[in-house]
Amino acid sequence: MFHRLKAFGTAALLYSAALNAAVAIDIGHTPKHYGALSAHGLHEYDHNRRMAEAVLEALQNEGIEAFIINPEGEEISLTSRTKVAKAKEADLFISIHHDSVKERFLSTWAHENKTLRYCDEYSGYALFVSQTNPDNKVSYALAERIGHHLRCGHHHPTHYHAMDIDGERRKLLDPALGIYAFDELAVLRTVEMPAVLIECGFIVSRYDEREIASEKYQQDFAKSIATAVKETLHTPR
Repeated sequence: MFHRLKAFGTAALLYSAALNAAVAIDIGHTPKHYGALSAHGLHEYDHNRRMAEAVLEALQNEGIEAFIINPEGEEISLTSRTKVAKAKEADLFISIHHDSVKERFLSTWAHENKTLRYCDEYSGYALFVSQTNPDNKVSYALAERIGHHLRCGHHHPTHYHAMDIDGERRKLLDPALGIYAFDELAVLRTVEMPAVLIECGFIVSRYDEREIASEKYQQDFAKSIATAVKETLHTPR
């Protein structure tokens, strides 16, 4: 597959073989350990799953082989996710998440007779790569292309994760495209192929969550990812 093609050394072979390359899509969290709770009381996992399914469809529409890791939503460790990607000979690994904020930034509001937490101050996507990835240059190139196409689609990056607060202070590699270095993330640390973890938006924002939950947002966002993946697979290394 793609990660074994450099021995052939020709752009033509890379281009033709790219259509047979496989992309692993990781749904962040599980139904039981669902991640963040949104401003409207929805689980992050459910947002992640819908976006992952949209990305799968967008990749398949581009003629790219792709699969979702753990489609049944069973309990699975972070390292097991990357082992599945390796066993299925994935050439790229994309992990789908949605963002929250630290407790200090959350306020409360009433929604459908429930008291929920929210923060409308922050919005936007974030892209994380590991500088210790075995193929970190391709990881970064993929993140650059995703960021470029998201920006062209009028999505904007967040700089929240670079803030000088406990639990953040992430190294912002490209402020314009929203690319961060996060070497300690387990899926990025243990994966053996180029990988990007994507925070697709802040579901703790009451306004952003409405957009994020819309089919149009998911399709547009997924299309940007798929276009970036296609360009990456078709670029000689």
